[in-house]
Amino acid sequence: MNAIIGFSDLLVPMVQNPKLLEYVQSISCSGKALLHLINDILDLSKVEAGKLEIVPTAFAPQSLFNEIRQIFSQKVSEKGLHFEVEINPQLPKAIILDPTRLRQVLLNLVGNAVKFTDSGYVK
Repeated sequence: MNAIIGFSDLLVPMVQNPKLLEYVQSISCSGKALLHLINDILDLSKVEAGKLEIVPTAFAPQSLFNEIRQIFSQKVSEKGLHFEVEINPQLPKAIILDPTRLRQVLLNLVGNAVKFTDSGYVK
């Protein structure tokens, strides 16, 4: 997984074609999402054992929202859905939270919304 992410990240500055660049960025984002999914499965065993730790960190949530948009863009397009990520302008540029847990929640929430929406949009 690290090789896929690493090589796709190395390709980004080399690709000149905008469509190919979008594909390489999707590979990178999807690889990172899969790596997070693997870590989530490992975290589940920690939850069951009562050993999961929340790690509050200063974090810029806008980058995560953009990552979510990128991860689901292909699936939304395939289903013919409209996908909108609306960020409240009053949201601070950085907040203190556990970014890993927020990523898990958003991936599950948006993944289910896309999965169970047959027409229209996901916002």
